[in-house]
Amino acid sequence: MDGAEVLQPESDQVFRLTYTSRAAAEMPRGAVVSLARDAAANNLRTEVTGVLLADAGVFVQWLEGPKAHVDALMARIAADPRHRDVSVLSAGWAAERRFPDWPMQLAGTGLTQGDVRTAAGPPVDADGAMRAFDRAAALRSRAAAAIERNALDAAADVEAFAERLASCTATQLPKFPPLVLEDLGRRARWVDEVCGIFARGWRDDVWSSAEVVLGLAHLNRLWQRAGRVPEPVRPLDRAAVVVPPGSQEMIGAIVKADLLRAGG
Repeated sequence: MDGAEVLQPESDQVFRLTYTSRAAAEMPRGAVVSLARDAAANNLRTEVTGVLLADAGVFVQWLEGPKAHVDALMARIAADPRHRDVSVLSAGWAAERRFPDWPMQLAGTGLTQGDVRTAAGPPVDADGAMRAFDRAAALRSRAAAAIERNALDAAADVEAFAERLASCTATQLPKFPPLVLEDLGRRARWVDEVCGIFARGWRDDVWSSAEVVLGLAHLNRLWQRAGRVPEPVRPLDRAAVVVPPGSQEMIGAIVKADLLRAGG
């Protein structure tokens, strides 16, 4: 792995590092997705964020966070037998994070043919990598703006919302869309769909149990923040919602209790 001397920061800045590598063996897209999700789960604990671009066996990654954690992660990547031709493209300090809400996002925008070099050595040069990162940053900005405007397709909104819940920190929780907040029934259906996405992701080995548990905990916190439904003025009857000890379905129980309460 190539190295470079890094100057110390003059103030409280974030350390960032970019590298490129080749896959030591052919990796199906599903394996790359799993790699990115595992990285995101680990990075949540170390406050590392960034983006991973992967195409045709070539990896380009942007890492940012505390220097000790970024250095340790880079050392593990360099020793990972799944990588070869690992080369650090740039390293230094920045005033702020470029991908603050991405623990490790596998960006939808890939490398172009012009970015990848076929000659021996690093598969992508620094200029090609920066072009790819610029495209990823632009994609992130457009997606964030679209979600804020509630302009995305409803199904895509829920998928993006679930992904964010399963990968963000407690201080980076997304917000329920305004239309979802306005109506309890719509909010309940939204939560039900998110839980369904978690269930399918766990069943298909797209998300780990830890990610699903984290996402459900965040979903529960959002429901609490949105405000519980008060007791009706004239309750019609009583109902009990039973949750087995150790159950991970607490959010479902809260939703059902609020719907029952709203209905009297």
